[in-house]
Amino acid sequence: MKHSSVLFVGDTQHIEFRAAALWLEQRANVVYAKTLSAARGRCLSSETGFDLIVLGAARPGQFLAEEVDALRRTAPLARLLALLGSWCEGELRSGHPWPGVYRTYWHQWPARLAPELENLLDGKCPVWGHALTMTLTEEVLHMWQAPVQVIFRLIVVHASDQETANSLRDVCRHLGYATVCAVGEQPPEVFGAAAVVWDASQQDDSRWQQLRRLSQHYQPTQILATLSFPRSNVVQRLLDSGAHQVLSKPFLLHDFSWLLNQMIQSAPAIDSETAA
Repeated sequence: MKHSSVLFVGDTQHIEFRAAALWLEQRANVVYAKTLSAARGRCLSSETGFDLIVLGAARPGQFLAEEVDALRRTAPLARLLALLGSWCEGELRSGHPWPGVYRTYWHQWPARLAPELENLLDGKCPVWGHALTMTLTEEVLHMWQAPVQVIFRLIVVHASDQETANSLRDVCRHLGYATVCAVGEQPPEVFGAAAVVWDASQQDDSRWQQLRRLSQHYQPTQILATLSFPRSNVVQRLLDSGAHQVLSKPFLLHDFSWLLNQMIQSAPAIDSETAA
């Protein structure tokens, strides 16, 4: 049963926001508005108000700061959350981000906000429910108050260079996983891998072909692909080529851990006799 109410402002059919809008619909009562003016009308006509207002901004300047402030005054008890498209990635350096609004990019949505929305639905305080002056360091500490339980399993790390492979290996080992690293074309002959971490920093044809081969070689083990500044067409190509999850770099350790554990929990049991 859905108890929480969410107002989504923006274009839910935008290619970068479709998955987030669908995800919200499955977990909360969602009302939609195209503009901030329409969103204010929704707030005024709502009998119960909204627990969360998501601002889906596909580009900088789509929602003006004064309009966001007006929406905040109209719904002072609702928390605002910015879901940002690829064109907004440089806003913290050269733009004017809205003050007091928790920010996340479209490709960070699953790992960054799924656990927090679950907290909201469970009656707990999500990260956007804290003080508006909360710093990034405090946000990270909040995420680790209830760390994900990790089971000791084997992770295979694939990368195009040794430095990247070592970095991903160190992250996996920090979380308690055993790891095997591979640099180059041939996958290692291992048994019982719970997940594969594949770095997509280089996206030439040979790397795409390697991903397809790895998907077949390790099937049904799931693949987590990591890459910097993902675009929607690249993410879709990764998924079509065999990746099951995509994580953008730089990432928080919490994001990596959460996604990896989602894959681990759905990994099939390994037959010990076959592995032997």
